[in-house]
Amino acid sequence: MDPKNLRMLIDHTGKTQKVIACELGITQQRLNNYVNGLREPDSKMLELLADYFNVTIDYLVGRGDHKKQKPEQEDAAQKNQEELDAKKQALYERILRYDQQTIEAMLTIADRISAAQREHP
Repeated sequence: MDPKNLRMLIDHTGKTQKVIACELGITQQRLNNYVNGLREPDSKMLELLADYFNVTIDYLVGRGDHKKQKPEQEDAAQKNQEELDAKKQALYERILRYDQQTIEAMLTIADRISAAQREHP
């Protein structure tokens, strides 16, 4: 994989590696290893990264154009992402009002969902 392409994609999102790693269901250290060229992702991870950043696998490995969608599809994808970001913000604001026990229960549920998604992508 071409680490500079991955770094550029991460920078373009404006998100931290920690946030992106969480959204991908991997550790921040694992993502950091990819960004620094210390570890190569397997084919499943390349697919996951390509889908997450809406690029081709060829782009991630440094062999081609990164665009996957037409401009009108990108606009729709951007709108969907903005709606998702607004929902995440609303959820976060609600969570701030919960007690510690409720938050811990929610984290347990979230961990189970993440594990299920990794088992059945």
